[in-house]
Amino acid sequence: MNIKIEDYLSDDEIAGIVKVEVRIQVRKAIKSEKDIERIISNACYTHVSNMCDSTLDSNMDEKITKKVGEIVDNLSEFSVFKKPSAWDSESNSMYKFLIETINSRKGQIASIVESSIEPQTLVVLKDSISDHIQDAIQDLFVNNKGQ
Repeated sequence: MNIKIEDYLSDDEIAGIVKVEVRIQVRKAIKSEKDIERIISNACYTHVSNMCDSTLDSNMDEKITKKVGEIVDNLSEFSVFKKPSAWDSESNSMYKFLIETINSRKGQIASIVESSIEPQTLVVLKDSISDHIQDAIQDLFVNNKGQ
C-alpha cells in the first residue's frame, strides 16, 4: 500500500513538520554545553583547514619552516614548561618531564643546595625570621593592644 503524503498535507504543512522534526533531532544531538563546544570546535577546525589548503602556496613550506625556527630559537622556560591554566586539564609533556626529572634527582639537588649554603647564612636567616616574628607580635599585641 502506497500513501502519498501530498494528498493529505500541503507543501507548507510538510515544511512546518520537517522544521519541527529537525529542531527535535538537533536538540537530541546537542545534550550539553560540551556537545555544543565540540561541534563548534570541529566546525572551526574544518573551516581553518579548508582556508589553509586554499591559501597556502608552494612557498609556504619555506615560510613555515623559517617561522618555526624563529619560534624555537626564542623559546623560554615559560613557553616550554607549561603548567595547566584555567583552560587546560593537565600540564604539557615538557613540564611533566621537568617535574619527573626533578623528583628523580631530589637527593642530588638537596646535597648541592646544602653544600652551597654557608653555615653562617642559616644563622642569619634564623635570626632574621625571629626578628620578624617579634615585630609582628609587638605590632599585634602591644601597639594595637589586641584590637
